[in-house]
Amino acid sequence: MDEMLASTHQTPIRITSKSIADPSGKAGTSVKDLVITALAQMSERSKTFQFVDYEINLVQQDTVQYLSSLLLGMNAMNIEPPQVYVSGAVSYIDENVVGKRRSLGTSADGSIRGHEFSTDLAYDGDVHASIIALELHLGELRTRTLVPGIYAANSAIVAKSGSGIEGGGTIFKTGVQFSLSNDHSQGSGLALRSLVDLGMIELVGKWLKLPYWQCLSLNEAAPEFQRELRTWYDAATPAYLTMLAQTVLRRETYYDGPVDGISSTELKAAIAEFQMDQDIPSTGLLSFPTYQAMLAKRVPVDVHGNVQKVDLSAVAPASDALSLKEGGQGPIDVTLSAEGGDHPRVGDELNLDVRLNRSAALRCYYEDASHTVTQIYPNPFEPMSEVQAYSSTSIPVKDKRFSIRFEKPGHEEVLCFAANASVFEHLPSELKGPGLETITGFPALVDITNAMLALNAPSLSVGRLNVAVGSR
Repeated sequence: MDEMLASTHQTPIRITSKSIADPSGKAGTSVKDLVITALAQMSERSKTFQFVDYEINLVQQDTVQYLSSLLLGMNAMNIEPPQVYVSGAVSYIDENVVGKRRSLGTSADGSIRGHEFSTDLAYDGDVHASIIALELHLGELRTRTLVPGIYAANSAIVAKSGSGIEGGGTIFKTGVQFSLSNDHSQGSGLALRSLVDLGMIELVGKWLKLPYWQCLSLNEAAPEFQRELRTWYDAATPAYLTMLAQTVLRRETYYDGPVDGISSTELKAAIAEFQMDQDIPSTGLLSFPTYQAMLAKRVPVDVHGNVQKVDLSAVAPASDALSLKEGGQGPIDVTLSAEGGDHPRVGDELNLDVRLNRSAALRCYYEDASHTVTQIYPNPFEPMSEVQAYSSTSIPVKDKRFSIRFEKPGHEEVLCFAANASVFEHLPSELKGPGLETITGFPALVDITNAMLALNAPSLSVGRLNVAVGSR
């Protein structure tokens, strides 16, 4: 949960806790301290929760409480009131709700060479289970009202088991007896710690509307989580949904506009592109499946279901000049491969295969051994620059309406730039021609790279292919 809170950049929250009651008196555990520990673990990196440790106990006054009262009376201490508080109780402990007992005994008598003997052997085993339940709620301190729908009600089973073997026998008037036993008991303290950790994750996740089930490595397709998500979606305001979409799509580089909660045609196009990559009907509307996919993207999770760690220091731009010039790629994976490899000979033809890991606009430029620069995609035969995720784009197309032939030995290079569709609209006119013509004003690929970087687009990414042409 700490990583999830860090990845969503939550603002600091002051919180406190009431004493968690134990009406049965059987728990024997300081549940409030377990709550404090759980909140501290959630705030180790994110610094989300600030626990207000102030309590009035007229019967047992410790040093901290006495000095706090003294300083408050002298106006020498200022305690900021918490925003929320945790309340609850160990609601019940049912002992021995399940019990199983097994026993078996055998005995034998006889004689050996006229001497009588007897023996007996017995086995006894039992299992008993008890149930501990914990209820936790979240309340607003200023109004002393519990937040509707924000609760956690969980229970755990504590088992006790034991087994024993007894035996004895006599022979030649000599006897022996033995007894072996094995007992195992699960303490209620460890069970309560697990219940508190689970309950606090559930409380915080519900309150801050975070997919807390990812912290438990549970599938969000479970009906109870689907109901929770649907409740959040139905209760969300249009402004909140718009800001969520802007935040997620901006981080995923589908959207370059402001995060202001105001809808726009650019945002709608970005949503439609995101939906296409997530196999959701591409409508550009914030439907429930889109909200669910965006919420999952809001908190990065690895292939094992663990929340990924995030760097809370300053985040570098997605595409900066230094990274792209030094071989960086950007947020979109642009994969280039050449049929026949990257060591062709004079007279061979260049056939490219380009793939993107998400839908985006694509523009490719080719510099031959004579340092002539040509735009090879889009071109008059493939005028559309939009490329779908994981689809193969062939340059030239398979029907060979044009060809790229290596005419002299030397070094040649292809650069393919991918970005959101609206990014390339701001390119100089020389770089937006129909294609398959020598580009004027940009004598080298490095000049085109500088023009691309001048767009200052976070989604800008590049793929490179270097070819060493040998003599025939």
